[in-house]
Amino acid sequence: MKVIQLNTWHFKYLKEIIDFLKYEKPDVINLQEVRSGRFNYCDPSIKEPFEELKTKLNMKGLFAPFSGLRSSDGTLSQSGNAFLTNLEIVDHGVFFEPSLPNYTEYTEDHDFIKTTILNEKSKYYNVFEEPNNCIWTVLKNKQGNYFRNLVSHFTVSYGCNETLQTIQQSRTVLNFLNNVKDLPTVFAGDLNIHDQSASVAMLSKKMKMVNKASNNSLNKLIHPIFKNQPDT
Repeated sequence: MKVIQLNTWHFKYLKEIIDFLKYEKPDVINLQEVRSGRFNYCDPSIKEPFEELKTKLNMKGLFAPFSGLRSSDGTLSQSGNAFLTNLEIVDHGVFFEPSLPNYTEYTEDHDFIKTTILNEKSKYYNVFEEPNNCIWTVLKNKQGNYFRNLVSHFTVSYGCNETLQTIQQSRTVLNFLNNVKDLPTVFAGDLNIHDQSASVAMLSKKMKMVNKASNNSLNKLIHPIFKNQPDT
């Protein structure tokens, strides 16, 4: 069984993502920075890139938004986490951080990146920052065995320094796992933290961290799909 974890970067390289995933043929794909609507980095003619991805890969899945951006004409674009699979989905759901709203909608004039990263670096060190969620699924593999898959995106911080929200997100994941049936579990995500962080230490009490033993298959020097790509 093959599981792939990928931050889509708002589908800036949607074609390359599709080519890569077709080549790898994973059973489960965990995704972050998934957006619907016009506020994407992909071809503007593609309004629903996640649906495009599902169709091209012939896989089923779930998109769980935690924020939205409303344009001046009333059009809504949403951002969140997602997963795709070719396995049987036995059960699924979404859980949220208890101290934050489940969903926040912004207006088009809200410059999120400039506000939160360039002008307010210090607030990342010690405060809760933005809503998020975690998608959980119980899947049945081709051998008839059951396992659980979780996908999330921990809050960004300046320099990937640990924040109170990161710790809270880790506790929320652990609380969920401690209150459900014990199954083999994969937890994937863009966690925005270092291996030595308290959050990783906390999660490692329940799960084995495999990052150190992994290779970055997106590196064009490693993965054959990128061998003919230009440097820029």
